[in-house]
Parts: sequence; structure tokens; C-alpha cells
Amino acid sequence: MENYLPRGVIVPPAPEKNFMGTAKVRFGSNNQSQEDQSQFIKRRKAALERYLNRLMGHHLISKDETLKRFLKEENAPRPNPNASGIKGFMKNMESMVSKVTAKINEVDEWYEDKQQHILELEETLKKLLVVVDNMVANRRDMAIKI
Repeated sequence: MENYLPRGVIVPPAPEKNFMGTAKVRFGSNNQSQEDQSQFIKRRKAALERYLNRLMGHHLISKDETLKRFLKEENAPRPNPNASGIKGFMKNMESMVSKVTAKINEVDEWYEDKQQHILELEETLKKLLVVVDNMVANRRDMAIKI
């Protein structure tokens, strides 16, 4: 869809995801009947179909190769049948986040320089403290001898 940004094409927003409803359906809430779950799934499906129809109804977006490949994709990600309960949910979330995010090794030279300077100052102050402590101890000893 970034292809259309310079031309000013407005892409309609996708329907918002109801995380609580999805979690109740996925993890089988005791308070929700099969009928309620079925209705939730039908409403979500209808919203997604309306969204895709709106996209495909646009004269430019409907010709987008990326969208066509997405709609024709047969190996779409599917829920893992072995992952059940909250542990499975967390594992799925972890794997999805790790796939989406990339490890970034950000280096801020200014910050690194300042941090190194502060560490050097700290070492210098530690050495100065030792010298001052020794000097105080020596003066104390001299005062006792006088």
C-alpha cells in the first residue's frame, strides 16, 4: 500500500480487533455459550469480508500485486492445534513478536562517549579518595606525634 502514498490514495482502516472477544472464543470462556461464540465469529468474519470488498472495490488498490498475492496465499499462518491454554498463547505471541521485530544494535556515539567519560571520572575520584584518606591518616599520625 506504500506504493500509493505519493498519489494520495486513502486506504480504509481494517476493522478493529476485539481482543477480549477473541480470547473468550479461543480459550473457551465458561460465561460464553457456543451460540455467543458463533455470533462473535460471524460478526468478525462479516467485518473482514466488508473490509476486503472495500479494498477490492478501489480501482487502484484492487490492482496491487501485494494484495493479490496475499489473497491468493494458500499457506497462510494457522493456529497451532498443539498450543492450548495460556502457555500456548504466550508461546505463539513470543514467536510472532520475534518474527515481527528485528534485533536492533543501536549505537549512540555521543552517549557512549559521555558514559565512558563518566566512568573515567568515577575511577579518578576513587583514586583521589584513596589519596585523601591516606593524607588525612598521615596528618592524624603527625598530630599525635607532636
